[in-house]
Amino acid sequence: MQSEIDQLVEMGWTKEFAEKALNESKHQGLQAALEWIMDHPNTGDEEDQGAKCDPGESPCQPSLNSSLQNRRVYICDNCGKRLSSTEDIQMHSARTGHSDFKESDVPYVHPSAEEKQAEMLRLQEQIKLQKFRNEEAERRKNIEDEKHRRQQGKVLLSAKAKFQEEEMKRNAEQLRKERAEDKAYREKLRAEIARDRANRVAHQSPLLPALSTAVPQTLTTSPNSGTPSDVTECRLQIRTPTGQPLKCTFQSSDNLEVVAQFVGRNWPADSSGVSPTIVDCQEITLQTAFPSRKFCVDDFPKTLKQLGLCPSAVLMAQRRSPP
Repeated sequence: MQSEIDQLVEMGWTKEFAEKALNESKHQGLQAALEWIMDHPNTGDEEDQGAKCDPGESPCQPSLNSSLQNRRVYICDNCGKRLSSTEDIQMHSARTGHSDFKESDVPYVHPSAEEKQAEMLRLQEQIKLQKFRNEEAERRKNIEDEKHRRQQGKVLLSAKAKFQEEEMKRNAEQLRKERAEDKAYREKLRAEIARDRANRVAHQSPLLPALSTAVPQTLTTSPNSGTPSDVTECRLQIRTPTGQPLKCTFQSSDNLEVVAQFVGRNWPADSSGVSPTIVDCQEITLQTAFPSRKFCVDDFPKTLKQLGLCPSAVLMAQRRSPP
């Protein structure tokens, strides 16, 4: 608002009249104030004259006109602007920073209505020009903002594409790693299975000849048929329902009851984890897998050689429920 008052004062109107013009135009800007002044061209002259006249004088007395004509003006040496009072000098100096002023010999001439009209038109052109410049600056600013926005959009899209590409690479690397781990695990599992199978074959291989020799031994009822006379030991592998097989070497002259007692002393724990100290050998039943032959209590007094279990054999042990 102060800049609008200064502009009106520079055009020749008093500060009070400039404030009135802005108040009458409801402070809608310099253009509205100029329109109000154009609608009231004589108001400024009357107020200027009334403000300078004595209370008893008429505003149109010749003495006032004479004093106005003899009024001096000041000129700014820096820009050549004409100023009408020391207040104008102070405002001009504060606004522009100019400091060189001089008093002019040319008497002050109050601007005429035509001069005011011309000055108002000039100011209107300046306002239009300034408005055009502001609009142009705003348009350029919008263009620059749009360019900046698009550039930022491109940067964001590029960063997003790069992030997605890196994410795909990380996912592919993670998938490759998981597949490699799965492959290594499968290979390890196959190796363990093969090793376990080889161990089982190795443990069973010493007993395989016994299976082949058990057929002719069990086909005859003669104690000495098919059995070497010099065999003195009998290697037995006894498989129970739970636990590891029992392995022991007996004398060929030991009877089957000795084997049953050995199984009873080493009977594994049951599924509940509780095992008796000794299982009665009468509760133990023994049989061969191939050829299938089940031994009964009547076979307990017979020697292992008589039963055809030498030099080695595999027995299956079961436990009968006590009566």
